Amino acid sequence: MALRAFNIELAQIRDRINNADQAKFRFQFWRDAVNSLFEPNLGHRGTPIERELGESTVGLKLSKYHFTQLIDARQRHFNECGFDSLRAAQTYAEETNAPIHYLICEAYGLRSLAVDHALNHLGRAQGLVTLIRGAVPLAHRRRVILLPLDLLNQHHLSQELALRLLRSSPSESTIEVDRNLCDLFFNLATVAREQAITASRLASEHLSDVRVKPSGDKAGTNQLTQSLLPRLMLPLVPLTHFLCQFERKAHFDPRRLSLHPNGLLPLQLSWTAWRGRVPSVVN
Repeated sequence: MALRAFNIELAQIRDRINNADQAKFRFQFWRDAVNSLFEPNLGHRGTPIERELGESTVGLKLSKYHFTQLIDARQRHFNECGFDSLRAAQTYAEETNAPIHYLICEAYGLRSLAVDHALNHLGRAQGLVTLIRGAVPLAHRRRVILLPLDLLNQHHLSQELALRLLRSSPSESTIEVDRNLCDLFFNLATVAREQAITASRLASEHLSDVRVKPSGDKAGTNQLTQSLLPRLMLPLVPLTHFLCQFERKAHFDPRRLSLHPNGLLPLQLSWTAWRGRVPSVVN
């Protein structure tokens, strides 16, 4: 929980602060907080999140690199109004989501390149879904869009036109510019689904491998993987639900999205966790 709260704090810097100098100080504050985790004599434990991080990471061999990667990615993108390309958007999605999963693995003592590979794709899927979900709120609250420029050009949309469309109500009649907007978000959702499918497949394949391997030097690691990997992949459950609703109910129009929470989500997560299987993603 402390790790996720830390990531949320970093994500909210952009929402709460418009001044680049103030943001720089805020990012430095969290850099100092991270440094204090690895150098306790610095005594930087003022906020509840800092204290929780300090208490929850005692004795754990966590990589400082993953913490700083989260901060660096957020800070690099603070003043940018969009992504140059879909590839850049995926890289940012990975850098702002996957490190949290890596840190959770390390907290449990699980270090595996195969697991990290699956979590990498999960992070990309999560970041792209966040980009889709946040498009309309960002357009209304801050009058900005973060959509990849190559996709905007591909679908004959300027940033100004896309911003105006996202701030407007969806048209009852299907006009060309609305279709272009929906086609753009269809592309984003398709890539997000592909990343989710890849994450699920890689995790399932690795889980099958460790289950058939005989006991030996890696017996403890294999047992930990069997227990932990399905739980690490639980974000696939709400992610898949969102993508299905985005297709079936919103028809890839972000203005038609219902942001009401899924009341069955806790039950779905509990059921999936109890089964001990990696959540599947429908193609």
